[in-house]
Amino acid sequence: MIITVYINGQAKEITDQTSLATFIQQLQIASGEEDDPKSIATAVNEEFIPRTAREQYYLKEGDHIMTFSPITGG
Repeated sequence: MIITVYINGQAKEITDQTSLATFIQQLQIASGEEDDPKSIATAVNEEFIPRTAREQYYLKEGDHIMTFSPITGG
């Protein structure tokens, strides 16, 4: 089954039961980026999803995903 999710405002069709980790990896491969997935922060529907939870987070129809560079410092 195909579902539609939104990544940084753009609609993308993906297969049902795709984890957030797999989706991020597929985006990086498609764009030719070699970025480390650890260097990207993610939020789904305005809720931060830690890197350690991405493998267990399965995307659903209509999810809005944001990716951004994490802010570090103190």
